Amino acid sequence: MYYIRILNAKIMGKLVWLVLFGVAATLLPTHQALGVGSLKFAPTTQQTANHLISQKLESPEARWFEQGIQRSKQGNYQGAIEALTEALRLNPNDAEAYNNRGNAYIQLGNFRKAIEDYNQALRLNSNLVEAYNNRGLVYQELGNFQKAMEDYNQALRFNPNYALAYYNRGRVYQELGNFQKAIEDYNQALRLNPNDAEAYNNRGLVYQELGNFQKAIEDYNQALRFNPNYALAYLNRGVAYGKLGNPQKAIEDYNQALRLNPNYANAYYNRGNAYKKLGNFQKAIEDYNQALRLNPNLAEAYANLGIVYANLGDKQKAIENLQKAASLFEKQGRIADAQQALSWIRQLQEN
Repeated sequence: MYYIRILNAKIMGKLVWLVLFGVAATLLPTHQALGVGSLKFAPTTQQTANHLISQKLESPEARWFEQGIQRSKQGNYQGAIEALTEALRLNPNDAEAYNNRGNAYIQLGNFRKAIEDYNQALRLNSNLVEAYNNRGLVYQELGNFQKAMEDYNQALRFNPNYALAYYNRGRVYQELGNFQKAIEDYNQALRLNPNDAEAYNNRGLVYQELGNFQKAIEDYNQALRFNPNYALAYLNRGVAYGKLGNPQKAIEDYNQALRLNPNYANAYYNRGNAYKKLGNFQKAIEDYNQALRLNPNLAEAYANLGIVYANLGDKQKAIENLQKAASLFEKQGRIADAQQALSWIRQLQEN
């Protein structure tokens, strides 16, 4: 998600202006790198495998099915597809095998084949809530929020206590900007699964979007209570602390995120913003550069590097970085941001 507002950008809850050789310029927002928890698909794995094995203890189909489940758990998704295909050759009416093979296709990024498998699973078993949830997930990934919503609604019609469908539907509402509905769905997901760190993280993001940073921090705290190694929650809590005017606490959280994930470009970027807020331009430059080594397409880092160099009096480096930012913004279709970066370049050249 991007929350770019270059003109009159609010940083740490207030307007911040830097002087670009006598020309006022706004910093890019610190909260560019907020992260939402991942979508969740539903395997019909061990319970179904046990059911098959108990009914057909030595059948070849059961053995292939179990192999498919085990290969998926090991991350061998192509091998899982091959095993589940063999199980389906022996029993073409196994809806759970189609569902699990669809999950393996998702992991390989083959959404078309995944949808085909979920469609077949539902033709064979129209009450298979996992297949509705998973097909909805694929539609959501493809940006078809209407179809995703229909599938999550169907899953909840058949199972009103299905936490995964509430969680994923909450993400749809969040993407669509219907924050009250998103909160309601995350509340339901957490009622049914009180230990869901990602649901707390996502609800925290919604509260943050609504400007309720204290409630956001409370949710991030809960997310970290249930998953102390959740780098995304540290990142988001750091952003919330920054919005409350506490860049030092923000830096502590970014440090924790980077301890858990040393290649976390967004954590370097946001920490750079916090250092910049504290006036530690050298550390800000180091963090922006590290963020760009990890993610060369992070246009905001180039833009903020340009502004920092301008404030340090290095016009050449300022222009170089702003040009890179403008080029990337344009390639990413963010025309207004590109135009703003070019405007700053012109102001630098005229002064």
